[in-house]
Amino acid sequence: MSYSVESKGDSNHGEAVDLKIEVAASTVVGTNIVLNNNPFELVNTTLMNMNVNLKRAGFASGERMPLSVAAAELQNAEFTYLYLRENSDAARDLLTKISFRVHAIHGEKAQSVISCDRETIYANQLPEGMIRVYIKWVKAKGTVLETEDPTARAELEDLTPVLVRIEYVVNGRTIGKGISSLDGKRTFNRRVSSWQHESQSPDDWNQSPAKAVFGFVRKALWLDRPLASEAVAPESLDILKPYAEVLAWYFAGNDPQEHTYFAHLDKEKRSKRFSACKQEIYKAGQFDITIPWEKAKILAVDGLSEILTFENRFRIPLWLRPHTFTPEGWRKPMRSCLRCTRAKRGCQRRGRRMGSVPPRRRDRFR
Repeated sequence: MSYSVESKGDSNHGEAVDLKIEVAASTVVGTNIVLNNNPFELVNTTLMNMNVNLKRAGFASGERMPLSVAAAELQNAEFTYLYLRENSDAARDLLTKISFRVHAIHGEKAQSVISCDRETIYANQLPEGMIRVYIKWVKAKGTVLETEDPTARAELEDLTPVLVRIEYVVNGRTIGKGISSLDGKRTFNRRVSSWQHESQSPDDWNQSPAKAVFGFVRKALWLDRPLASEAVAPESLDILKPYAEVLAWYFAGNDPQEHTYFAHLDKEKRSKRFSACKQEIYKAGQFDITIPWEKAKILAVDGLSEILTFENRFRIPLWLRPHTFTPEGWRKPMRSCLRCTRAKRGCQRRGRRMGSVPPRRRDRFR
C-alpha cells in the first residue's frame, strides 16, 4: 500500500512549503507483506514523523507543526487485497486463473511480466486506475521484512508464498471526482481527512474506503458480470435474425466484428451497430461476444466471483497485528512521534520562560 501525497505547510522562515511525497506502510512498521488499507493513518503517521525530523534538523520551530494532515491531498492511492490459499501450489493456481481472466477481458491493456519464474499481471489504462496481481517473494527487491520479533518474522515469511495479492492503484482523476462509500453516506476525495475510518466490525464495512475501492477490483475483473458457459441455438434467443447469425459465427470461433453484418460499414457506424448487437446478445443469453468463445466458457466457470470477495480477503490475526500496518502496529510509532513532539515543546516552553526572566534573576537558573 502506498500513496502519492501533496502537503502544504510553513517553513521556519514563514515561507509556504509544497511537498510531494510517496508514503508507504513499510516505512512505518518495517514490513509490507501483510497490511491494512488505511490512507488516513498512513499519511498522518508519516507527516508526524516528518515534522519531528524537520524540527530536529532546525527547519521548523515553535509549537505549530509545519506539515498538517488537514492540508494534505491524495494524488493517487494504492490498495492491497490479500487472498490466503492452503499452500503455494494453490496460490499459483489462483494466480493463473486471475491471469487468464485479466488477459481475456482486457486484451492489449493487459500484460504479464515474468521475473525469476514469477508472474506479475497488470491491466493499465482502466477508467479508475490500474490493477496488479502477483505473489510476493521474500527475496524480491520490493519486499520489506524488517520485523524484529523472530516469531512474527517467521510467520510473515511463511505467509508470503501462500498469499495472492491484488493491488489497485486509484488514479488522481477518480480521487478528484470522489468515491462514494457502499452505503452512500461518505465520499472519499483528495482531502486525506476524508479517508479517515477504522472498522470495528463487519457492520462498519459499508463505510470503509477499502471496500469502496474494492468495487473497482470487481469491475476490472468482471466478477459481477455473469457469463453463460454453454452454447445455445442462436435462433432460440429473443434477438434479431442478424444478431442470431452473428452469434452463430461467434460460436464457430470467428471474430464477430468480421461478420458481414458489420464488415461493409465505416468505423463509426460499425462501432454503433456492434455495440447494439453485443448488448442485445448479452441481455438475451449472457454471452459476451467481445471475449473469444473458447475463453468465455472458461471464465464462466472459474469460480473467481465467489472467491474474490471483500469478505473473503485475508485478515491479519490478532497476535500478528502489532508487527504490521494495523491500528496496533502504527500506534507505536505514532506514540513515539507524540513523545518527541511533546518533549520538544517542553524544551521550547522552558526556554521561553528562561528568556523572559529579568537579567538580575536569570543566574538562579544557571
